[in-house]
Amino acid sequence: MKIDFIIGETIQVVVRANQRSVTCLARILELSRSQFLVSWPERHRVRIPVEVEQLDINVVRSDAVYSATCVVVRRDDDSIVLKIPPSSDVRRIQRRGFVRVAAGFPAALKILEIPDGLDPPPGLDALMLDISGGGCALRANEHLPIGSLVAMAVDLPDSGPLVVYGHVNRVAPSLVRQQLVYLVGLQFVELDEATRSAIVRYVFARQRDAAAARTRPGSGASASGGAP
Repeated sequence: MKIDFIIGETIQVVVRANQRSVTCLARILELSRSQFLVSWPERHRVRIPVEVEQLDINVVRSDAVYSATCVVVRRDDDSIVLKIPPSSDVRRIQRRGFVRVAAGFPAALKILEIPDGLDPPPGLDALMLDISGGGCALRANEHLPIGSLVAMAVDLPDSGPLVVYGHVNRVAPSLVRQQLVYLVGLQFVELDEATRSAIVRYVFARQRDAAAARTRPGSGASASGGAP
Protein backbone atom coordinates (compact mmCIF):
# COMPACT_ATOMS: atom_id res chain seq x y z
CA MET A 1 0.00 0.00 0.00
CA LYS A 2 1.42 3.34 -1.06
CA ILE A 3 1.34 6.59 0.89
CA ASP A 4 0.66 9.59 -1.33
CA PHE A 5 2.77 12.19 0.43
CA ILE A 6 1.81 15.85 -0.05
CA ILE A 7 4.28 18.76 0.11
CA GLY A 8 3.26 21.07 2.93
CA GLU A 9 1.39 18.35 4.82
CA THR A 10 2.13 17.86 8.52
CA ILE A 11 2.78 14.29 9.63
CA GLN A 12 3.37 12.63 12.97
CA VAL A 13 6.89 11.38 13.66
CA VAL A 14 7.50 8.98 16.53
CA VAL A 15 10.96 9.45 18.05
CA ARG A 16 12.15 6.67 20.35
CA ALA A 17 14.86 7.35 22.91
CA ASN A 18 15.71 5.94 26.35
CA GLN A 19 12.86 3.42 26.13
CA ARG A 20 10.34 6.21 25.54
CA SER A 21 8.32 7.15 22.48
CA VAL A 22 7.64 10.81 21.76
CA THR A 23 5.09 11.77 19.09
CA CYS A 24 6.20 14.91 17.25
CA LEU A 25 5.08 16.91 14.25
CA ALA A 26 7.04 17.51 11.06
CA ARG A 27 6.12 19.18 7.78
CA ILE A 28 6.90 17.63 4.40
CA LEU A 29 9.14 20.08 2.55
CA GLU A 30 10.28 18.26 -0.60
CA LEU A 31 9.58 15.03 -2.45
CA SER A 32 11.44 12.84 -4.89
CA ARG A 33 10.78 9.34 -6.19
CA SER A 34 12.66 7.63 -3.39
CA GLN A 35 13.04 10.21 -0.60
CA PHE A 36 11.24 13.02 1.15
CA LEU A 37 12.49 15.95 3.17
CA VAL A 38 10.75 16.93 6.42
CA SER A 39 11.29 19.72 8.89
CA TRP A 40 13.01 18.76 12.12
CA PRO A 41 10.44 17.02 14.38
CA GLU A 42 9.00 19.23 17.12
CA ARG A 43 6.74 18.65 20.09
CA HIS A 44 4.94 21.67 21.53
CA ARG A 45 7.23 23.73 19.25
CA VAL A 46 10.36 22.30 20.92
CA ARG A 47 12.81 20.56 18.62
CA ILE A 48 13.33 16.88 19.54
CA PRO A 49 16.77 15.28 19.01
CA VAL A 50 16.81 12.49 16.44
CA GLU A 51 19.73 10.13 16.91
CA VAL A 52 18.21 6.94 15.54
CA GLU A 53 18.53 5.43 12.07
CA GLN A 54 14.80 4.80 11.61
CA LEU A 55 11.66 6.79 12.40
CA ASP A 56 8.06 5.66 12.59
CA ILE A 57 5.65 8.02 10.85
CA ASN A 58 1.87 8.40 10.83
CA VAL A 59 0.02 10.16 8.03
CA VAL A 60 -3.49 11.00 9.25
CA ARG A 61 -6.21 11.15 6.62
CA SER A 62 -9.97 11.42 6.95
CA ASP A 63 -10.54 7.71 6.28
CA ALA A 64 -7.51 6.10 7.90
CA VAL A 65 -4.09 6.49 9.44
CA TYR A 66 -1.18 5.29 7.32
CA SER A 67 1.85 4.13 9.32
CA ALA A 68 5.32 3.06 8.25
CA THR A 69 8.93 2.94 9.36
CA CYS A 70 11.31 5.15 7.36
CA VAL A 71 15.06 4.97 7.12
CA VAL A 72 16.87 8.20 8.04
CA VAL A 73 19.05 9.06 5.04
CA ARG A 74 20.53 12.34 6.25
CA ARG A 75 20.21 14.92 9.01
CA ASP A 76 20.69 18.59 8.19
CA ASP A 77 20.54 21.61 10.48
CA ASP A 78 16.83 22.27 9.89
CA SER A 79 15.55 19.14 8.17
CA ILE A 80 15.79 15.38 7.87
CA VAL A 81 15.80 13.29 4.71
CA LEU A 82 13.78 10.07 4.95
CA LYS A 83 13.52 7.19 2.54
CA ILE A 84 10.03 6.57 1.17
CA PRO A 85 8.92 3.21 2.58
CA PRO A 86 8.04 0.36 0.19
CA SER A 87 4.34 -0.26 -0.27
CA SER A 88 4.64 -3.63 1.47
CA ASP A 89 5.71 -1.91 4.70
CA VAL A 90 2.84 0.60 4.88
CA ARG A 91 0.08 -0.19 7.37
CA ARG A 92 -3.42 1.23 6.99
CA ILE A 93 -5.31 1.64 10.25
CA GLN A 94 -9.03 2.27 9.84
CA ARG A 95 -10.23 5.27 11.82
CA ARG A 96 -13.23 4.26 13.84
CA GLY A 97 -15.87 6.90 14.27
CA PHE A 98 -15.22 8.76 17.52
CA VAL A 99 -18.25 9.35 19.69
CA ARG A 100 -18.92 13.06 20.01
CA VAL A 101 -20.70 14.59 22.97
CA ALA A 102 -21.97 18.11 23.51
CA ALA A 103 -19.68 20.53 25.32
CA GLY A 104 -20.65 24.21 25.33
CA PHE A 105 -17.53 25.44 27.13
CA PRO A 106 -15.45 28.55 26.44
CA ALA A 107 -12.03 27.86 24.95
CA ALA A 108 -9.00 30.08 24.42
CA LEU A 109 -7.11 29.57 21.16
CA LYS A 110 -3.57 30.46 20.23
CA ILE A 111 -2.58 30.04 16.60
CA LEU A 112 0.93 28.58 16.54
CA GLU A 113 1.37 28.13 12.82
CA ILE A 114 -0.63 28.82 9.67
CA PRO A 115 -0.04 27.69 6.08
CA ASP A 116 1.99 29.62 3.54
CA GLY A 117 4.25 31.18 6.17
CA LEU A 118 1.83 33.97 7.04
CA ASP A 119 2.04 35.63 10.43
CA PRO A 120 -0.32 33.93 12.91
CA PRO A 121 -3.13 36.15 14.20
CA PRO A 122 -3.29 36.93 17.92
CA GLY A 123 -5.08 34.63 20.34
CA LEU A 124 -8.86 34.49 20.24
CA ASP A 125 -11.75 33.10 22.23
CA ALA A 126 -14.08 30.40 20.98
CA LEU A 127 -16.92 28.20 22.15
CA MET A 128 -16.38 24.43 22.14
CA LEU A 129 -19.56 22.91 20.74
CA ASP A 130 -18.70 19.21 21.03
CA ILE A 131 -15.72 16.98 21.72
CA SER A 132 -14.50 13.45 21.08
CA GLY A 133 -11.28 11.55 21.58
CA GLY A 134 -10.11 12.66 18.15
CA GLY A 135 -11.13 16.30 17.93
CA CYS A 136 -13.75 18.92 18.59
CA ALA A 137 -16.02 21.46 16.95
CA LEU A 138 -15.65 25.14 17.80
CA ARG A 139 -17.46 28.38 17.10
CA ALA A 140 -15.11 31.31 16.61
CA ASN A 141 -15.65 34.93 15.68
CA GLU A 142 -12.63 34.98 13.37
CA HIS A 143 -11.62 32.87 10.40
CA LEU A 144 -8.91 30.25 11.00
CA PRO A 145 -7.09 29.03 7.88
CA ILE A 146 -7.37 25.29 7.21
CA GLY A 147 -4.14 23.54 8.18
CA SER A 148 -3.36 25.92 11.04
CA LEU A 149 -1.75 24.45 14.14
CA VAL A 150 -3.66 25.59 17.22
CA ALA A 151 -3.14 25.38 20.97
CA MET A 152 -6.47 25.31 22.79
CA ALA A 153 -6.98 25.83 26.52
CA VAL A 154 -10.26 24.56 27.94
CA ASP A 155 -11.58 23.66 31.38
CA LEU A 156 -13.48 20.36 31.23
CA PRO A 157 -15.71 19.48 34.19
CA ASP A 158 -14.08 16.97 36.59
CA SER A 159 -10.83 17.19 34.60
CA GLY A 160 -9.59 20.69 35.25
CA PRO A 161 -7.79 22.91 32.74
CA LEU A 162 -6.34 21.20 29.68
CA VAL A 163 -4.14 22.41 26.85
CA VAL A 164 -4.75 20.51 23.62
CA TYR A 165 -3.00 20.88 20.28
CA GLY A 166 -4.76 20.36 16.97
CA HIS A 167 -4.95 21.09 13.27
CA VAL A 168 -7.83 23.01 11.72
CA ASN A 169 -9.34 20.61 9.18
CA ARG A 170 -12.55 22.42 8.24
CA VAL A 171 -14.03 25.91 8.49
CA ALA A 172 -17.55 27.02 7.53
CA PRO A 173 -19.15 30.47 7.92
CA SER A 174 -22.48 30.65 9.75
CA LEU A 175 -24.92 33.25 11.03
CA VAL A 176 -25.78 33.27 14.74
CA ARG A 177 -28.21 35.98 15.81
CA GLN A 178 -27.38 37.87 12.62
CA GLN A 179 -23.67 37.77 13.45
CA LEU A 180 -21.11 36.10 11.17
CA VAL A 181 -19.21 33.35 12.98
CA TYR A 182 -17.09 30.41 11.86
CA LEU A 183 -17.66 26.74 12.67
CA VAL A 184 -14.26 25.13 13.02
CA GLY A 185 -13.28 21.46 13.07
CA LEU A 186 -10.15 20.73 15.09
CA GLN A 187 -8.30 17.43 14.82
CA PHE A 188 -6.20 16.71 17.90
CA VAL A 189 -2.48 15.98 17.60
CA GLU A 190 0.28 15.26 20.13
CA LEU A 191 -2.15 14.13 22.83
CA ASP A 192 -0.30 12.78 25.84
CA GLU A 193 -1.89 9.94 27.78
CA ALA A 194 -3.05 12.13 30.68
CA THR A 195 -4.86 14.55 28.36
CA ARG A 196 -6.38 11.78 26.25
CA SER A 197 -7.59 9.99 29.40
CA ALA A 198 -9.19 13.19 30.71
CA ILE A 199 -11.08 13.72 27.44
CA VAL A 200 -12.20 10.08 27.26
CA ARG A 201 -13.41 10.24 30.88
CA TYR A 202 -15.50 13.30 30.06
CA VAL A 203 -16.97 11.67 26.92
CA PHE A 204 -17.85 8.48 28.82
CA ALA A 205 -19.41 10.48 31.66
CA ARG A 206 -21.64 12.41 29.24
CA GLN A 207 -22.62 9.15 27.53
CA ARG A 208 -23.61 7.65 30.89
CA ASP A 209 -25.64 10.77 31.71
CA ALA A 210 -27.43 10.57 28.38
CA ALA A 211 -28.14 6.84 28.80
CA ALA A 212 -29.49 7.41 32.32
CA ALA A 213 -31.74 10.22 31.09
CA ARG A 214 -33.21 7.98 28.40
CA THR A 215 -34.14 5.30 30.94
CA ARG A 216 -35.82 7.62 33.48
CA PRO A 217 -39.62 7.37 33.76
CA GLY A 218 -41.26 9.70 31.29
CA SER A 219 -38.15 9.94 29.08
CA GLY A 220 -39.80 8.07 26.24
CA ALA A 221 -37.72 4.89 26.55
CA SER A 222 -37.83 1.92 28.90
CA ALA A 223 -34.89 0.69 30.91
CA SER A 224 -34.29 -1.98 28.28
CA GLY A 225 -34.10 0.62 25.55
CA GLY A 226 -37.33 -0.41 23.85
CA ALA A 227 -40.39 1.63 23.03
CA PRO A 228 -42.73 2.40 25.98
